[in-house]
Amino acid sequence: MMRDLISFSEHRALQYLEKFPSPDIDKEDTLQFLRNELFIAILLLALPFFALACAPSVIISLKTNHVIIAITDTISMVIVTILVFIRNIRLSSKKTIFSFVLFLLCAIIFSYLGISGPGFPIMFFTSILLTLYHSKKAGILAVIINSTFYFLMITVVRHLQPSLKIYENFNFLHFFGTGLDVFIFNLIAVLSVSYLIDQLYNSIVKEKDLQKLLKKESDELYEAKLKAEQSDSLKTAFLSNLSHEIRTPMNGILGFASIQGKYRLKY
Repeated sequence: MMRDLISFSEHRALQYLEKFPSPDIDKEDTLQFLRNELFIAILLLALPFFALACAPSVIISLKTNHVIIAITDTISMVIVTILVFIRNIRLSSKKTIFSFVLFLLCAIIFSYLGISGPGFPIMFFTSILLTLYHSKKAGILAVIINSTFYFLMITVVRHLQPSLKIYENFNFLHFFGTGLDVFIFNLIAVLSVSYLIDQLYNSIVKEKDLQKLLKKESDELYEAKLKAEQSDSLKTAFLSNLSHEIRTPMNGILGFASIQGKYRLKY
């Protein structure tokens, strides 16, 4: 079922790019076009999943007096909906806004729910997504932003807003060690995904180069075949003309020889 959902998303992404063309889409740049296609697929998948998660999240947040989380979830849902259905927004701007929404969700959820909430998974998820639909530099930058935010939370913000839930049973060494482990593995994941994308792109480039080489050789073979057929046709025409030109005087010679032979027999 998941495979069917992914295939459907890829198909819808191509339809979306055709229906909502953006001036910053370059089909000649294969890697960037694939990243754009992947981003649209992610955006189209995010809309229904955001919708499914938003309602219960808002209800639970309101019941637990986390009003800011409820507001953030609602705003995020509205922004994702706008990104999907408004065609006048450039694709690069949609990427930036969507990334900002993910960072905002991460910051709010982590601030109010601490390390026990989904803050860390969203951080991890955001950096991987940026690597996939933007670039390796964007993924590494996301890791840096996340790690900077985290360590600001456990140092500076802890003294400014000590009432946040993240600081309940706070132990600096525990938080520092946990954060360090998470961001090291996050960086490894980003570099691994980036390496995989580079290898896939190189494979695509090599395949295209091979197709061009095969087409060139095919064209050369076709031209050689045409030349051979033309040469054979010319050879056949030459031999036909030569046979005709030789046959005419030979008939005359043979005729005179026959007459001469008959004349000798008489005399």
